[in-house]
Amino acid sequence: MLEPLPGAVIGLIGVTLAAVLAPWVLYSPAELARPGFKPAEAGLAWALSGFANSTVWLIFAAFMFALGYEKTGLGRRISLSLVKLMGRRTLTLGYAVTAADLVLAPFTPSNTARSAGTIFPVIKNLPPFYQSAPNDPSARKIGGYLMWTAIAATCVTSSMFLTGLAPNLLAVELIKKTSKMDISWAQWFLAFAPVGIVLLLLTPLLVYWLYPPEIKKSEEIPAWAGQELHAMGGLTRREGILAVLVVAALTMWIFGGQFVSATTAALIVIGLMLVTGVVSWDEMLGNKQAWNTLAWFATLVALADGLNKVGFVKWFADAIAGHMVGFSPTTAMVALVLVFFVTHYMFASLTAHTTALLPVMLVVGSTIPGIPMRTFALLLVLSLGIMGILTPYATGPSPVYYGSGYLPGKDYWRLGAVFGLIFIVALLGIGAPWNLTLGRERPRIEEIPKPAPAKPSPSAAVEKTRPAQAIASSTKDVTMNPAIVRQFGKPSCLLGELAGLIMTLRPSNRERSERTLDVLGIRPGDDVLEIGYGPGLAIKRASKLAAFGRVVGIDHSRLMWRQAGRRNADAIAAGKVELLLGSAEHLPDLSYRFDKVFAVNVYMFWKDPVAILRGILSVMSGGRIAVTFQPRSGDATSEDARVGGQRTATSLREAGFENVRVELIKIDPVDAACVIGQSPG
Repeated sequence: MLEPLPGAVIGLIGVTLAAVLAPWVLYSPAELARPGFKPAEAGLAWALSGFANSTVWLIFAAFMFALGYEKTGLGRRISLSLVKLMGRRTLTLGYAVTAADLVLAPFTPSNTARSAGTIFPVIKNLPPFYQSAPNDPSARKIGGYLMWTAIAATCVTSSMFLTGLAPNLLAVELIKKTSKMDISWAQWFLAFAPVGIVLLLLTPLLVYWLYPPEIKKSEEIPAWAGQELHAMGGLTRREGILAVLVVAALTMWIFGGQFVSATTAALIVIGLMLVTGVVSWDEMLGNKQAWNTLAWFATLVALADGLNKVGFVKWFADAIAGHMVGFSPTTAMVALVLVFFVTHYMFASLTAHTTALLPVMLVVGSTIPGIPMRTFALLLVLSLGIMGILTPYATGPSPVYYGSGYLPGKDYWRLGAVFGLIFIVALLGIGAPWNLTLGRERPRIEEIPKPAPAKPSPSAAVEKTRPAQAIASSTKDVTMNPAIVRQFGKPSCLLGELAGLIMTLRPSNRERSERTLDVLGIRPGDDVLEIGYGPGLAIKRASKLAAFGRVVGIDHSRLMWRQAGRRNADAIAAGKVELLLGSAEHLPDLSYRFDKVFAVNVYMFWKDPVAILRGILSVMSGGRIAVTFQPRSGDATSEDARVGGQRTATSLREAGFENVRVELIKIDPVDAACVIGQSPG
């Protein structure tokens, strides 16, 4: 009999096949032609890269935490204690079930292990005390209420904590690779906290109203829970140690981010669990679910990275960018989150849903100018847990509760639709405004360290001899006070504000930048760098053209950083624009490469243009550069622009750029020279 292969097996086959075919499917001709490049070894390194991913190991570690709850009995003791304390009334019993899940959720990434493996075995013993039997009309006495409260609560807690659901951690990694955004444990919790607190407080009550139990209170249940606790005896040494370690892990996750990563903290606790005997190594080896998840998610992360590596995501963004014109950012964000949520009716696995649709939704959203990408990404991933309420197969515990006999099929589907609507309305109605408020941050400022000055290139001396009218006089405008003219090099103080205003309002400045971007040919998927962004006009337009890509600007004026930050505040909050404070002479060590680079009327301020252009070349990935020069002296002519353009072209060629050409841009009061070059490879 043929059976579907497990997800981990499919992932292993996928990365193996891609590694074997690496020369044809993973690497470009330019990469293959690089001296010393070995595609077989590089392909293998890529295939195994997922196993070096910190998020994958955090998932694995959280499964080991769940093992500790199970083996020590601490999870069962917590559940029984809450039932004993709150079980006299059916409604408070519902809150006890919810509280038990909430306590276990931060350390149990398998909601199946948490709810179906820990909560369900406890609550399934409760209905018989009330003569509430499965597959019988008496199921409505109390059994149906308890079962639906338990599955609804675990869906909420699965969204509330990054470590409350394994696909959450996978989703964070996909966001990092697709949209270059990091989401920490504390950031996740803070993003969902208002929604989660409201839903956790309301869920038992809503179930009480919408699927009311026939029995409202009883004294037998707390007595039974007390008997079970008595049979368990006092808190054991292993339970006590685990409780301390769990608190330590939670403390490090919330407060220790500056000193230790979340994964390192989890691995420290696992090591202590082994050393103190909370669990044995044999028990860890026997945790097949953890090892299976490690292999499965490691291969999924590698395959997702492969889609980015071969350019699929950029291709997809370019292909659909034109079809998203006309949607307002808010409308598009809400619509895409709703589509992502509702399409879970077609999936029986949250992991499969995450892997298949999350990158696609992120790409679609990124093509819409002005959409707050960080808020959009958070809303997508925060919906993963709560969408598990929709169907009897929506998440791991669902079949367990559906198969309990206390929730007839028609009731399950009806309640799934009703609570699914309640959950998603709460997420969009509370979570969206909350996260938009959190996302309104000031532009990130990054001071770029200044290393020792580089040795000037031979052409630096030549630059000093260039004709005054061609280059040097380009910073002299006979209609302005010399003190103001100096501010165009590095604006500061009140005169700098005036220089920024002139750069913003002068028509030739706007046209010069717009024509430069036209020549550069920015596509929706490009990553773009501007050297000397000034008041941020060109940055703003570039971020709209590169709808999916990242736009980074570098300027050494703190005043311009503030002006450009105000002008591009929405794009910065959405994660599309990043403004850095530094100089072209000392570029930051960026972890990504740029497809397009441009600099407008800053070349004349560079002391060693060739050295600077070589630095720019080092952060490019085979793309195009445009350096525009317009002489600004009172007697400047188009010939000055042509001569200046030729000198700029010489510098580009000496720096290593290829296919360099000069285009004269016809603008008033005098032509500008736009020098275009290609990064080799």
